[in-house]
Amino acid sequence: MRNIFLLLLSALLLFQCKPADTPPTLILHNAKIWTGENESSFVQALAILDSLIIASGDSEAILAMAGEETELMDMGGKLITAGFNDAHIHFLSGSMGLTQVELSSAETFEAAIESTLQFIAENPDKEWITGRGWQYTFFESGLPDHESMKALNINRPVFIRAYDGHSAYANPKALELAGLDASSEFSGFGELVKDEAGQLTGALKENAMGLVG
Repeated sequence: MRNIFLLLLSALLLFQCKPADTPPTLILHNAKIWTGENESSFVQALAILDSLIIASGDSEAILAMAGEETELMDMGGKLITAGFNDAHIHFLSGSMGLTQVELSSAETFEAAIESTLQFIAENPDKEWITGRGWQYTFFESGLPDHESMKALNINRPVFIRAYDGHSAYANPKALELAGLDASSEFSGFGELVKDEAGQLTGALKENAMGLVG
């Protein structure tokens, strides 16, 4: 019985002596903080542990949570709100991109060509090779042309947009199927890019991409 009593006493002492909850790393106080719950939901202070908000309330209560290493920031009555982050997605083209050439991770021209050729080899039944992601800095003139993209001069049409979607490259087979040649003209917003000799380079800008795309 004495041993059981000592065991229970030891457990009680351990429980009572356990360390307190970790104090916040940062406290913002003396502020007007909008919580977002409704139009008038404001508090004076926030306690933050690393990157997590762990408490909110009046300045006195939140400051009482501070530890020796807690950073205290007096906000001087300023307004604090959650961050406003603008993001969007082109759902259709983004979904289609899962089955196309994806070059956004290619950091060099050689890597982009290698990835495209690998995609072509792995998809022998695709009638059109389409995709997105090449960088303008890959090319001396800022745009691709048939000479620089000669590795893609294959018997299948290739149409790959730049990373920003404002320009594209179409290989000779793609231009042929689109009915485009040196005599073709484009008069809308964009450009059907030609070289000094008046020949198509394969580069298309803005709405001119629609001639192939």
